[in-house]
Amino acid sequence: PLSLTLCLGALLGGFVMMFLGTMFNTTEVGPFSGLFVGGNTLPVCLYAIGIFGLCCRRKGKMKPAMAKILYVGAESSFCIYLVHVFFISLFVQWGLGPDGINRIFSYPLLTLLGTILSLGVYLILSRIPIVKKWLI
Repeated sequence: PLSLTLCLGALLGGFVMMFLGTMFNTTEVGPFSGLFVGGNTLPVCLYAIGIFGLCCRRKGKMKPAMAKILYVGAESSFCIYLVHVFFISLFVQWGLGPDGINRIFSYPLLTLLGTILSLGVYLILSRIPIVKKWLI
């Protein structure tokens, strides 16, 4: 397994690069840009390595509730990734996008709300046998 220092460094480094890069780029350029949060970018890669490494280090030492949360998160992540764009589009149509509310508050709140709603879609779809078997 990766060392704890490496895992924490990757996690924090990826988060800081995503957060500050997005904040400065959005402030300077204007509209939101996915330059630092795209799925194939260095900050996201580092962040993912950090999370994966920390989970691997805790394997076998986790409480059952935490293991269940991680399992559901891993199982639902692809569905959430595919569905979240729908909710972002709805938020923008409802005036909740970057021009509707202060960006400092709107991005974290809309991220949380979009993730929760996308997880809800996953939980519904995962109850349909053919969908669960072939799509998610």
